[in-house]
Amino acid sequence: MSKTALVTGASRGIGRAAAIRLARSGYDVALAARTLEPGSAVDRHPDGTLYRGSLEETAQAVRDEGARALTLPLDLQNRAAAETIVGQVLAEWGQLDLLVNNALYVNSVSQALLLSTDPDEFAHLIVSNVVTPMVLTQRAVSAMVEHGDGCVINVVSAASRIQPPAPTGSGGWAFSYAAVKAAFSRLTPMLHVEHHTEGIRSYGVEPGGVATDSFRAAFPPESLEQFLKDPAMNLVREDVPAAAIEWLALGSPEAIALSGRTLDCERLCREQRLLPESEILLAGAP
Repeated sequence: MSKTALVTGASRGIGRAAAIRLARSGYDVALAARTLEPGSAVDRHPDGTLYRGSLEETAQAVRDEGARALTLPLDLQNRAAAETIVGQVLAEWGQLDLLVNNALYVNSVSQALLLSTDPDEFAHLIVSNVVTPMVLTQRAVSAMVEHGDGCVINVVSAASRIQPPAPTGSGGWAFSYAAVKAAFSRLTPMLHVEHHTEGIRSYGVEPGGVATDSFRAAFPPESLEQFLKDPAMNLVREDVPAAAIEWLALGSPEAIALSGRTLDCERLCREQRLLPESEILLAGAP
């Protein structure tokens, strides 16, 4: 029987790239996000254009790799959806071997300066990006424990632990984003401590700077092109975190030994030679 994965935020960016690599490695992939069909994206760039990508398009790419795909609507603001989505995967395929917590909900305070951060909006951000993924993980790990093994990979961020180079909007990030990622990052070691003896592996992955649609939307349009072309930024391709996720999911002895840790994707790709050197850094272009 093929292994099965559930990847959130799979309509575009890191989630899409990871889903395709997992399919290539023999996983059937359940894909969860808000954007189901092309042109139906909720999120927009600062210039008003819709984000690219949809679950239908990712599902076709997964099927092109010879794997099965299942599309599932998931809005992190809707905790009830997280409580049922694992059950949908189990009903369709009978087991769940891998959960990739990649989706991120953003709102008006995701890029706000500290003194402009509305407490109610910040609380909503915490609920959507910490409580909902926790609920999803609870359901997934319960099924994995019953099965006897499983893996959870959480896409986190170095922004949770380092000082930004500038204020948000000028090349840095907001307190709200860092705080959400900091809270979410604690899920990985807690899963390891509480469930590694039951066959559950857990990892945090720090993608680095990846020029996804969400990343591009975080910067003023007038500075984005210059930022993307700055060689000092060391932006990486989407395939870097995707390759790291794939390698960890496949569970080699070296990967198993890293359970409970948070890993830098660029460093992991270099150390394990997961990608050619020419396919790691982005040759800056908007």
